[in-house]
Amino acid sequence: MKIEDRVTLHKVVVQDLPIHRYSAATSLLVMHFLPDDGTKLDYLKAIAVRLQPGSPFVLVDAHGDKQSEVFKRLVDGWKKRAQMAGMESQRLSELADGVWQHIQCISEERTLELLAQAGFTKITRFYTGFIFAGWFAFAE
Repeated sequence: MKIEDRVTLHKVVVQDLPIHRYSAATSLLVMHFLPDDGTKLDYLKAIAVRLQPGSPFVLVDAHGDKQSEVFKRLVDGWKKRAQMAGMESQRLSELADGVWQHIQCISEERTLELLAQAGFTKITRFYTGFIFAGWFAFAE
């Protein structure tokens, strides 16, 4: 059986999905565009309520304190890596400028707190690449 026979891709706002108990979910590079004024938590809760208990959830997002020197060094490292991989200078500048202007990063500690508050357990970081990290967790 092919994967497309077993998987359904939903390109919608999570809150617009019907309340249905899905067997897994992913959120890739979404949450850092949401403000941490309750919107991030609402987003994660909307995912959690739609998962069967014990279902896996994967979150990959940018994180960190944008004002810190560490964050700036990580962005510089990401830019160097992207440049070495062949990204055009103009596109690289546009993306890097976007980091400072549009993304609303939070710390890893805050990410873990929000995941737990939303109803996820066994939260484990499985990936780190510059300002990006990935966590997997399970719905309660």
